[in-house]
Amino acid sequence: MRTEILIAITIGALAYSFALHFIRTDDINKALPPSTEITNFEFNAIDGRKIAFKDINEDIIILNFWASWCAPCIKEFPALIKATQEYPANVKLIALSSDEDEENITRFLKTQNISQTSNIIIAHDKEQKITKGLFKIHALPKTYLIDSNKEIFQIIEGGAWNYNMLKNHIEMLLGSIENHS
Repeated sequence: MRTEILIAITIGALAYSFALHFIRTDDINKALPPSTEITNFEFNAIDGRKIAFKDINEDIIILNFWASWCAPCIKEFPALIKATQEYPANVKLIALSSDEDEENITRFLKTQNISQTSNIIIAHDKEQKITKGLFKIHALPKTYLIDSNKEIFQIIEGGAWNYNMLKNHIEMLLGSIENHS
């Protein structure tokens, strides 16, 4: 009896994993029309700087909406950092946290050994004016890949991606920039 239950659970888990694979692929390929431009907004980095989105000039911007209490956010964060660090001259990460308390953000960054650099900006959207107000986001994480024209290239929802997928999208965007130069 115990063996049959374990087999049934294993088969169910495999079926669920298989289904998730296809759902993830569909979610990752949600590209918006090329003219979907991000309007300007201002935010505060946790180091106190006030930053206007329009003043960011990297080839690619990764705009990530997250929180320190969000399990998928925690899982994807190292891959976001790694991808950003791999392309320091071309990619900027804006990680916009919805945490209520900035201490939670600081604690999370410390445990993950993450610090702000010239191309990694950690920001706090305590009142969620940007997250819920401007972007209408009600579930975390959500990541936007944005090109140098401030147009959305890709939306990745729910942490349904991995490092190699993100790297491929970055290289595809960088390739299209080089082809238009």
